[in-house]
Amino acid sequence: MQSHSFIRHLGFIIFLLLFISIFKLPGSVSAEEEISNWNGTPELFQENRLPGSVTTIPHNNEKASIKGAIEKSRFYKSLNGNWKFRWSENPNERPKDFYKPNFQDSDWDTIPVPGNWQLQGYGDIIYLNQEHPWQGYGTISPPEVPIEHNEVGSYRHTFQIPGNWKKGEIFLSFQGVKSAFNVWVNGKKVGYSEDSFTPAEFNISDYVKNGKNTLAVEVFRWSDGAWLENQDMVDLSGIFRDVYLYATPKVHIEDYKLETDLDADYEDAVLDIDGQLMNQETINPNKYAIEAKLFDQDNKQLDLQETLIMVDSDGTFQSEITVENPLKWSAEQPNLYTLVLNVKDAKDKTVETISSKVGFREIEIEDKQVKINGQPIMIKGVNRHEVDPDTGYVMSEERLREDIEIMKQNNINAVRTGHYPFHPRFYELADEYGIYILDEANNESHNMRPFPGNNPAWTPAVKDRIQSMVERDKNHPSVIFWSMGNEVGSGDVFRETSQWIKDYDPTRPLHFQQDNSLADFDSFMYPSLSKLESYGERNERPLIMCEYEHAMGNSLGNIKEYWEIIDKYDNLQGGFIWDFVDQSVRLPVDGGVDGLPIKDDYQGETYFSYGGDWGDYANDGIFLMNGLLNPDRTAQPEMFALKAVYQNVDVHAVDLAKNKISIQNENLFTNLKTFAGKWQLKEDDKVIQEGTINQDIAGNSSKEVTLPLEQPENTKEGAEYWLNISYTLAEDTAWAEKGYEVANAQLKIPYETPPSPEFAAENMPELDVEDGEARIEVTGDLFSLTFNKAEGTITSFKQNGQELVKSGPKPNFWRARNDNDLMNGMLARNESWQHAGENMDVTDVQVRAISDSVVHVQVTASLPTTGESFYRVGYFIYGSGEVVVRSTVKPSTAMSEIPAVGMELTLPGQYDNIRYYGRGPFENYWDRKDGANVGVYQSTVEEQFFNYPRPQETGNKTDVRWLTLTGDDGNGLLVGGLPQFEFSALHYTENDLEQAGHPFELNKLEDIVLTINHKQMGVWNSWGGTALPEYMLYTDQSYSYTYMLRPITDGESAMELSKRQIDLNLLKDIKVDGESLEGFHTDVTKYTYTFSNALDNSIPSVEVIPARADVEIEVEQTEELPGSTIIHARTADGFLEETYTIDFNPVSDLYISDIQWESATTGWGTIQKDQSVAGPPITLLDEDGPVLYDKGIGVHANSEIVYDLSKWEFDRFETYAGVEQHADRDGNRFIFEVWLDGELAYQTEPMRKSTPQEFISVDIKDSQQLKLVMRTIEGGSNGHGHGAWANAKLVTQEEDALESASLTVDPPSVSPGGLAHLNVTATTASGKAINLDNSQVEFHSSEPSIVTFDTQYEDLLMYVESNTGEIDAFNLWATVTIEGKHVETNKVEVTIQKQ
Repeated sequence: MQSHSFIRHLGFIIFLLLFISIFKLPGSVSAEEEISNWNGTPELFQENRLPGSVTTIPHNNEKASIKGAIEKSRFYKSLNGNWKFRWSENPNERPKDFYKPNFQDSDWDTIPVPGNWQLQGYGDIIYLNQEHPWQGYGTISPPEVPIEHNEVGSYRHTFQIPGNWKKGEIFLSFQGVKSAFNVWVNGKKVGYSEDSFTPAEFNISDYVKNGKNTLAVEVFRWSDGAWLENQDMVDLSGIFRDVYLYATPKVHIEDYKLETDLDADYEDAVLDIDGQLMNQETINPNKYAIEAKLFDQDNKQLDLQETLIMVDSDGTFQSEITVENPLKWSAEQPNLYTLVLNVKDAKDKTVETISSKVGFREIEIEDKQVKINGQPIMIKGVNRHEVDPDTGYVMSEERLREDIEIMKQNNINAVRTGHYPFHPRFYELADEYGIYILDEANNESHNMRPFPGNNPAWTPAVKDRIQSMVERDKNHPSVIFWSMGNEVGSGDVFRETSQWIKDYDPTRPLHFQQDNSLADFDSFMYPSLSKLESYGERNERPLIMCEYEHAMGNSLGNIKEYWEIIDKYDNLQGGFIWDFVDQSVRLPVDGGVDGLPIKDDYQGETYFSYGGDWGDYANDGIFLMNGLLNPDRTAQPEMFALKAVYQNVDVHAVDLAKNKISIQNENLFTNLKTFAGKWQLKEDDKVIQEGTINQDIAGNSSKEVTLPLEQPENTKEGAEYWLNISYTLAEDTAWAEKGYEVANAQLKIPYETPPSPEFAAENMPELDVEDGEARIEVTGDLFSLTFNKAEGTITSFKQNGQELVKSGPKPNFWRARNDNDLMNGMLARNESWQHAGENMDVTDVQVRAISDSVVHVQVTASLPTTGESFYRVGYFIYGSGEVVVRSTVKPSTAMSEIPAVGMELTLPGQYDNIRYYGRGPFENYWDRKDGANVGVYQSTVEEQFFNYPRPQETGNKTDVRWLTLTGDDGNGLLVGGLPQFEFSALHYTENDLEQAGHPFELNKLEDIVLTINHKQMGVWNSWGGTALPEYMLYTDQSYSYTYMLRPITDGESAMELSKRQIDLNLLKDIKVDGESLEGFHTDVTKYTYTFSNALDNSIPSVEVIPARADVEIEVEQTEELPGSTIIHARTADGFLEETYTIDFNPVSDLYISDIQWESATTGWGTIQKDQSVAGPPITLLDEDGPVLYDKGIGVHANSEIVYDLSKWEFDRFETYAGVEQHADRDGNRFIFEVWLDGELAYQTEPMRKSTPQEFISVDIKDSQQLKLVMRTIEGGSNGHGHGAWANAKLVTQEEDALESASLTVDPPSVSPGGLAHLNVTATTASGKAINLDNSQVEFHSSEPSIVTFDTQYEDLLMYVESNTGEIDAFNLWATVTIEGKHVETNKVEVTIQKQ
């Protein structure tokens, strides 16, 4: 037990003053002093501040102590309220004598305490992510902080001391002040403190007097201590937590530590009490004893042995009390006892009584798992910042309870206090409600790492912050881990402190992600799935991700995949989502930041602000908005997915044909019988059977269950049968009422059902079709449709004269960028997709009457993308008013992905009522469907919009079978999936969502913008990278989908009308020489087949495979090469017909992906042909951005591939080598090598993701073996080592083909501002010179910042900038391209002549 005696503390102060005098550091600072204690003196982080401890405020009596309401103690006095306040722009302008009692403050403002002064309209709100908040003013290094720009808040307050307090000791407590402050009482300097998030307490017994006392506090926005407080959060200042006084007797429990130790069976416990009396020289501690009493949750005292603890002569006391089989504490069952400690004098009189909650639990690491009470814990956690949009850092009781109740309601069981100790009340509530806490010290240097590292000047401050946290929070059962800080440079100080923690508190494991070697378990931030799985396979230590799934905006994609891996390995024990709630300051639309503070009577609109909304100071924009909740605690839709993944009941199918399922109880100590289990069998949306589940399934176990389902005698045409399982609370809890759902699952029952009926046109009314020059008019009995040929879309669709569709459907390949898209460069990669649909060039419109009651309109168009994309859409219009839409896109591979594949319509605003059969009720996405069960849901268009603080993609629904949008009369539009689609329906355009920075800037339409998508790519979970490959729309294939538009009237069944299906596929496949035609799609009719005649010069054979039995096929085979094969396909009834063309293009080169290697190894995954090792298309970087390749080899470092060349006669091997753009990070560096017959023939410089690809051309004549190597640099890691040999091929060189090229530079030495002449020559393999008039020559420099080229004239020139800085020399080279063949010249060194 540490001694917290006043004498020991006084000794530390004397030592510190000696240290300062010896090293001539500046002395303490105050308003009346010229020397600074807040700037440039990291060793001086406190003056006269008491050491950290638990709260030991006495209660009035034992009964009050059991209740534990400190605020009702007569020994407690809150100083919260309105204080006098003066804001100063910098320390030089602060009032100098304001601390004096007679200082006139009548003209000062008042400010609420606790509070942040920026929210009261003073100073600047700042948000920077990695940089310290003052670095927007310029470069500055620790330990200095700005003076000219450094706000100061001067506070004054008066108080009175209760009369009986003078008999004891009086303390002044500040629970949180940012970032440093001086304090005076009655004009006398009391002390100074840094560390914004742990208490600063001072003994003011000798400073106070009877009657009015004056308290003065001087707060500096930034101090040298703020170098350790660079958390990724909005930067605010002031006294933001409670300020209070408390009194104690002269004999007082100064501090005490509680530890619980369970026996080997986790039944009986030992309560270890280790404490310290305030050591007063005039008092003999031996005359006192401590009486310990333990009370249960009903306030009934337990019968304990040896409850009287004797006090040693030095004031310490210690006892181990045995407790027989107490109820244990866990997040599931937060059983708490109350320990009362009564200080007894020699006459057995109680002179003081204090209390603490006790939770009997044991945390240990064994069998490579962290365990609680013998069971392996699973952290289903979140990180959380303490920020309120209306009060800043001030956390009210109501807000704290709300946060914890939201966590419990969403199956969150753990919180990382990211990245500083929280309000002390949070820990009390976590004890009460049951939340595991990873408690993190207020140490973060972020982009200044490795600071503070081994810097001895900072050692005392860093260690003090950690010790202050531990001492304050050590008795909370909810605190199960300690953390020494976040994103801070490790070093000796952390090594020493880690050992102190382990010695002082061996009951809790230590976390330190910055240096896992100092921790008891390992921790990662944002590991890839492959890294997570690799750790689970290979490591013995537990792993808990301290941050994963960055929940910024519309995010949290593929969280399911994380937990699938976590569940596979015992040593993977969950993690903490980043993070719980968006950080923001609520601002009035009228006035913005200048409108703070918002007046109580303000009736206008408000919005949640972020970086850039508070002025033109440097900022990091939306990067502080990373929460599962909006700032006001409104749950974002992603929270529902988290709840589903975090739920503690897991249901799996065993044999659904026999009604067998497996139910796994992931609770550790709670039997599933304590919940109300229920099952329902639904036929589409109709409940046809239901029952209860009352199975005895103990914690951390599973059971196979057979449910009493009865298959319907007559299943329904096209119906789907769903088994829905739900677990709800059987009783009220502190955080939710009885009946609240804690877990659910949905399984599709595989009953055989009659097939869905097909569209039958025989009995439909006839159509009248007018095919005009500009438009097509189609009229039926009750509907009319107008089609604009130039736009290639419907411009009017009416039923009984009522407009159903005002415009569209128009092709759409974009989505309003979510925050991940915004930050990962989606616009730069895919900008040409944004308006490709609306700007498509219609090249052909064909009208074909299939019958009297069916007409087919076929539109073919070119999309203005980077590299032309093909698009076509077919409309099958029926006499019933139904319009079947078939949309197909063949994207250009010049871009890597398509954000969305879909169509957009505009509907009149009257159709505001939504009903659909699909996943819901909340928005869901391809990679975030968890918890969104398939069902029928009702809503409005208004309700589809989620109010993200920055408008973005919203409202999407997946796996939708049908959708209706109707007016109040029940009439409107039906969209039927053939078979399924995605949709969103909003009163906002996609472009408006793209442009608006805040919801109030949106232009709300009366009309409805309906998007009907095949799919959009996953929302992903990070500011970098893109969604997993399985959730991406890569451009290496065509995409097609079908849906139906139909008028619907009140009383018609959308379920029945949507059951009909239509098959619009003619061909299943086309095979060339037995292999599927690459990129084949039944709706794409033109193909080019390029192949190497080095392998086979015969005419390729073509095999056509129909998609259905009634397809008639005719093939016109080419008789020569190059040549074309024509395929005619039609259905027997003539409903569908198409002509396909394959152009055969033989070439003499041989791609190595078309032959088999002799041997191959790779460092991760499997080597892939014609795709990356992770699955997506091969994508490398060139100087203009990403480049996709159809051909090549995807590898992962370290990799070797060996080819036998002995049976070929090729001249050269050519390829582009580089690191894949699908690599997770731009981190490690890799080298690519080409070996011939055991000799190194080519080696690149080290490359990373951001390094442009390198073209390699190697002479392989007479070589027998080719080996391709991708390896790490020496000592490097292979992490993120995705690489590719793109367009890798063996080349037969023609006699006059380009072989080599040479560059000369005249002169080779140039002065700054000078120029040189360039000359490039090229030769064939035989040495013959090549005329370069029709070639492409591109020049390169190793120092492009100072070198430019002028190549527009015959005289080729190189210019050097006048300011060359410290550059003394650079290299020049050129790339020569002739007929697609690239050759790189020699490199020429050019020196710079400097004066």
